[in-house]
Amino acid sequence: MSRLREREQMKVEIINIFNEVIIEGEYVSIKEAIEKNKEKLQYAKLKKADLQEINLERANLWCANLSDANLKCATLNNAYLEYATLKYANLTGINLEDTILKNAKIEGANLKFANLSRAFCLEANFKGANLEMANFENANLKCAKLEYTNLYGAKIKKANLWYANLEGANLAGVKFSGAYLRDVNLKGIKNYTKSHEIFAEIIRQNAQLFTDEEWAVIGKVNILGLGLYMNIILEKHKEISLSIAQKLKSVGFDEYLKEIEDSIKDSQEIKTFQKEETYEN
Repeated sequence: MSRLREREQMKVEIINIFNEVIIEGEYVSIKEAIEKNKEKLQYAKLKKADLQEINLERANLWCANLSDANLKCATLNNAYLEYATLKYANLTGINLEDTILKNAKIEGANLKFANLSRAFCLEANFKGANLEMANFENANLKCAKLEYTNLYGAKIKKANLWYANLEGANLAGVKFSGAYLRDVNLKGIKNYTKSHEIFAEIIRQNAQLFTDEEWAVIGKVNILGLGLYMNIILEKHKEISLSIAQKLKSVGFDEYLKEIEDSIKDSQEIKTFQKEETYEN
């Protein structure tokens, strides 16, 4: 009996942001109505809709309002979401591969594990969004607003971030290899010291600060990479490296100085321990 009830159809009406009916008819569920009319969802009013695991591949959601909607594990690859609003939506695990998100409003949304590879996100607003472990590989994020986002572990390989705003973003574990970071706003970023690409862009934006001697050391960092360089920094170039880090601190990037100071302190403690062991033996 319960199965029969699940298959019973009901009258469904979906309106747009102008309160005009854009979809109406008999359907098993609202989700079914939306899936079967995905080409008619321009300006659709779907705020707080429960659309978990819905299939909206190639859907036309231009200017649609999906604020606070549940789109967990939904499929929207190749969809058209230009100027759409997805503020505070649950987009965990969503597939937005090859999707157009130009000027989309995605502030405060949860995109953990989302796939946005090759997505066109020109001027999209992700401010305050959770982008943990999201995949932006080969995405176009030119002029995108990514302020105060959590990008922990995200893949941003070969993405275009020209003039993007990363102010206050958490960059721990982000993979930027091959990304274009020219003129990105890096003010107040956090957990950035492991990224070679971020270091290179910070240096480029503040090139006027450094002496020829400091540039020689910076060149070695660029060749060896930050990880390997930190292993030899205690034996060579310590004073110059501290000078570079202090200059970076003066323009708002203090994590390098802290890391170098911590490494020096650790090295000194190791040497002290080794001397004590030698003395005891």
